[in-house]
Amino acid sequence: MVIDIDRHGQFHLPADYLEAYRHRAVQWGFGPLSWVAYKRSYSRSGEQWWQTCKRVIEGTFTVQRVYCRENALPWDNEQARHDAESAYDRMWAFKWTPPGRGLWAMGTRHVYERGGAALNNCGFVSTKDIAGDYASPFVWMMQMAMLGVGVGFDTRGKGLVTIQRPARSEQVHIVQDSREGWSEALERLLSSYVGQAALPAAWDFSRIRPRRAPLRSFGGFASGPDPLRKMLERLEDLYDSYLGRRTDARLIVDTMNIAACCVVAGGIRRSAQIAFGDPDDTQFLDLKTDSRKVTE
Repeated sequence: MVIDIDRHGQFHLPADYLEAYRHRAVQWGFGPLSWVAYKRSYSRSGEQWWQTCKRVIEGTFTVQRVYCRENALPWDNEQARHDAESAYDRMWAFKWTPPGRGLWAMGTRHVYERGGAALNNCGFVSTKDIAGDYASPFVWMMQMAMLGVGVGFDTRGKGLVTIQRPARSEQVHIVQDSREGWSEALERLLSSYVGQAALPAAWDFSRIRPRRAPLRSFGGFASGPDPLRKMLERLEDLYDSYLGRRTDARLIVDTMNIAACCVVAGGIRRSAQIAFGDPDDTQFLDLKTDSRKVTE
């Protein structure tokens, strides 16, 4: 556990303080539209706004308290209560809010057990080192996207690696029902096309929970195995078309996009990406051009 709440316990706001907010009318900024957006994206298991504020504030102060205690830093319970109540009141009144990822994830077991990646709105990964570990930036992007993090990436890995026909293993790869299991499948497929792994004889998706099954730790619902199966099939087709060729901007961007499509298909998860390329790379500049509409 990253945040050891089993040892240190969780911070809690006083019940009598929270009672005053339980039935208080919320002044949504855009009325029903704001309420719908909140219920769709940030309310966990039917939470009301006062409960979301409670989870976020208690989670924030739990992390702070555990950090102070584990690092022999001063902690004042009464001052913390005062600060937490002040933060709660201002959040409830929309004088401040955490970022969207914080609204969704802060105060959950996932953050305590897996760390704070899910609290981040965005991240960045470079492809400049793919000659040494080809799959790494693509796998990192997929893992972050599955936590709701928007990811930027570059195309600095163009020209660094030659795509080759993969060696074939006689073993079946059993995909585990976890983010790590899905990203491991992506890693193995990509690595096989640069000679760093063997492509399995087949993919076994039998352990992946069915579509619409609840995701208990992170929230939302499972997508079932179909998005992953489609991703692997699309990537095989893409890389088969690149055999004997070196990486270019299109291959890097397409690989990132295909992996992100797998993520966005799952339950409440979404994907956001931004690609950075060289201003003199004409292939990169034309990636969004529909060749069917180009005329002489």
